[in-house]
Amino acid sequence: MAAYSAEACDELINRRLVHDAPLDEATRDFLSEYPRASATGLLIASKQIYDLVHGGEAIKSPERTEASRLGSMVMLYADLVDEQADLPGVPTDQKVGLFGAAVDALIEGEAATYTPRTAAEAIVLGMGAQLHERYISFDSAGLFRELFHKLGADARQQVVSQDLREQLELSVEIGKGCAGIYACSSELIDGRPVEEYAPALAGYGALAECLDNAYEITQDLREGSNTYATLWIRQHGDSRDNHRQARSTLAQRGMREYNNGRGVLNPKQAGLYSLMGRIVSARYKVTRGIRGSIGPKVLLAPAYEA
Repeated sequence: MAAYSAEACDELINRRLVHDAPLDEATRDFLSEYPRASATGLLIASKQIYDLVHGGEAIKSPERTEASRLGSMVMLYADLVDEQADLPGVPTDQKVGLFGAAVDALIEGEAATYTPRTAAEAIVLGMGAQLHERYISFDSAGLFRELFHKLGADARQQVVSQDLREQLELSVEIGKGCAGIYACSSELIDGRPVEEYAPALAGYGALAECLDNAYEITQDLREGSNTYATLWIRQHGDSRDNHRQARSTLAQRGMREYNNGRGVLNPKQAGLYSLMGRIVSARYKVTRGIRGSIGPKVLLAPAYEA
């Protein structure tokens, strides 16, 4: 059953909201500082997921263009929220509050009970409200509502959890939620359900998030972020071997989810899925400045989950 009427889909596509007037001037100025390579990566991932759930073929259409824009914009919003929460000196209760406010801004159109700590936070939350007005308010099926309430809850729990097993699973669940952003964008725009591809989407998202945590250990430690990797280092010591062990565990956990996703794909989709996995690994290797990639030496190392 389509999530939206044909009239609603036509309105979304024809208005070309993200293309013509996506955000106000203050938000556009703020986003001009966002790394171009990262933004491009979000757009590529959004297009690839759209293609994956449409048979594995890149067929140009207004729906593909608009769904890709929406997916990349919402993912950019989530990334910016995370960036604000990870700034040095942000107290835990402020991080938790910011994640809750980010969900409210996007889903409800405002974060009425939260006072932004900085001008940057206010701009980011304003971006969520603008995306709500231009897109999410059309989500009568509640696709984004369900997704972001789960994603927000997982992000808040990640901030406070001191349990290694829970942190590892939170990395997987948050990754699944991020991939779900792209999937919801596809379903919102063209009304085609993507549930049958959920294992593949979850696998791709889990791999991307696990690699993100694996490759950003040093930065996350410096910023005081709480992830599986930083918790492992704090509990076992800040050594090269412990960095390697944390990365290995995350990589193996992500790869397990990623490989589980192959079973729902046809050969053409499976080829695209493999390409997506290679791009994720290469992207983190290059953009994060890490020597070496997630290859046999890492994947064959023993994993410790606690």
